[in-house]
Amino acid sequence: ILCTVLYFLNWIPPIPLSLTFGGIYHQIEKNHDEYLLTYEKGPWYDIWNESNDRVGIESPVYCFSSVFAPVTIQTTIYHHWQWRPLDEHSSFRTTDHIPITITGGREKGYRSYTTKHRVQQGEWRVNVETEDGRILGRMTFVADGNLSAEPVMTTITR
Repeated sequence: ILCTVLYFLNWIPPIPLSLTFGGIYHQIEKNHDEYLLTYEKGPWYDIWNESNDRVGIESPVYCFSSVFAPVTIQTTIYHHWQWRPLDEHSSFRTTDHIPITITGGREKGYRSYTTKHRVQQGEWRVNVETEDGRILGRMTFVADGNLSAEPVMTTITR
């Protein structure tokens, strides 16, 4: 009963879809069956973070998501890009609502990414959503025009 109530309150993601991994990156390359995700290495104590939480406004921003989906499923998920200026506490404004078609699944999840060029300075979030607007997961970051010129980059494989 509790699971049913939480599902209809939109507090748990719709089954059988679930976000298994997601993040914001400086660059993404596909190499055969793997994605190479490049992000700015954080401070030494932030060893679990494998994604950017701050990006520059001049270069493209990539949002990567891996969604578990059963083999027989055919549906569409969305990367819902939203923005809010830093000095305002207003609600987020939608900038893009990009559809991603899922046909079947794989053991490690269905992987995809979207790109945003010339982001505006401010707070950003990308919701990974189902067709009916249920949120599978969310990635957040801040776009800043005053970042260091020579960040230390790290690449992971997914």
